[in-house]
Amino acid sequence: MNNTKEPFNRKFSAGFLALLLALVSVTLVAPTVSAVGANQNDLGSNMDLPDNSTSINSSQAVMNMNGYAPMASGALYGELDVGDDEDWFSMTLNANEGVTLQIAYNTTYTSPNGSSYINDFELWIYDSSMNMIEYSINNNPEVVSTNASTGPHGGTVYFQIVRYSGYGSYTLDFWLFTTGSTSGNGTGGGNGTSPPSNCAGNGTLNPDILEPNDSTATATMASALPLSCTGLSIDSTTDVDYFELVLLTGVTYYVNVSFNSGNGDIDVGWDSATGNFIDSSTGTGSLESMTYFSSSNQTTYVDVYGWSSATNVYDIEISTDLPGGGQSFETISVEASNLTTSMVEVDGITSGTNYTIRTTTTQFFLNGSSLAGAATATNFTANGTTYNMTATVPSPTMVESDYCVTVELFDASGSLSFDSDCTYIEMLESSVLSTTTGSHSATNLTINTAYTLWWFVLDEVEFTNNLSVS
Repeated sequence: MNNTKEPFNRKFSAGFLALLLALVSVTLVAPTVSAVGANQNDLGSNMDLPDNSTSINSSQAVMNMNGYAPMASGALYGELDVGDDEDWFSMTLNANEGVTLQIAYNTTYTSPNGSSYINDFELWIYDSSMNMIEYSINNNPEVVSTNASTGPHGGTVYFQIVRYSGYGSYTLDFWLFTTGSTSGNGTGGGNGTSPPSNCAGNGTLNPDILEPNDSTATATMASALPLSCTGLSIDSTTDVDYFELVLLTGVTYYVNVSFNSGNGDIDVGWDSATGNFIDSSTGTGSLESMTYFSSSNQTTYVDVYGWSSATNVYDIEISTDLPGGGQSFETISVEASNLTTSMVEVDGITSGTNYTIRTTTTQFFLNGSSLAGAATATNFTANGTTYNMTATVPSPTMVESDYCVTVELFDASGSLSFDSDCTYIEMLESSVLSTTTGSHSATNLTINTAYTLWWFVLDEVEFTNNLSVS
């Protein structure tokens, strides 16, 4: 049997998407006021996207994407620059549709005068009521999705791209998918999430519970093993289901996909994250099996597809040669509730095992200096697979700065996982309102304390163009 697979990818070029946007009345028309102006062409719109949510409708920065799922946008491009700290736009969707969106950017930017800056862009997504669904910071690429929402998105989602530091362009991609009962039920496993604990599909040729997982970008996370899912489907002639599997050194992995071959032949493949071939199984029977001994820690992808456009229902099992066929990863996360209190969550731990959580704080000041707080340790013995606690940390110095809480999880073997959450302490905001007016807003001030406000006017374009370095 020919083992060459040709998965269909419904992907649009940037040029075609620009035409599509025009045809469905989502052309992004230049707003009345723009931070940088006519030289920008964010997402092919011939303008700078608005700098706030209130200008989205007036500038027509709206993508009407109702009914276009499934779809992949292809690469679009935007820019953040001096005085252009944010890009906002919205997207309309049907109630049974969702979207995953990512931005990627260069880590540094070099200005015309030779100065170099470190780039740090952020990405946020909100529902129709402007409730935050998810944010992505300190990553590259940054990825957000409506799948992170616990409720309906309301028909419109808003995207906020923030220039935390640096300058330059970003590449934007998005993927549309369906979430209704006839196109996956949104219970987990698609768009880079883990499968539900009861991973049982409906055993029909409708899109299954793990959709969308039709690319490596939206692959079902399958690293917590053993994994067993039943009643999944290759629901169309172009459907390919991807599973992301993180391999550990010295472990043997087993993948078994079973189905009724009389209803259509299913084949499987296995590749590394860089696209290198690991294994495949392309028999004509009702079971496809792969085995692989991993000699390094690596991320891989298993793909399940129909041979010669076949459709069928299948079950999948992934296991290891470790006790119980298992594999687990301990993780810790922290989220600051306020400047002195943070919520800590630990997952994937083993009952009866002793663990330690080390909590530290660091305050990063605008002059480049920092102040580290004393570390505290919390010891506990796990009585389940999760552990939650509230961490109380010292109050920071109230000056403009980033105040970060870092948590690290240890067991007897050493460090297992860490996470950090930072809160920006805003003291002063200045805005240019016109060529002759501006405003200053001071917050987080201390009562009965005397302050002095110094300010000046700077034409940064003129300054940058004429700055010489000796």
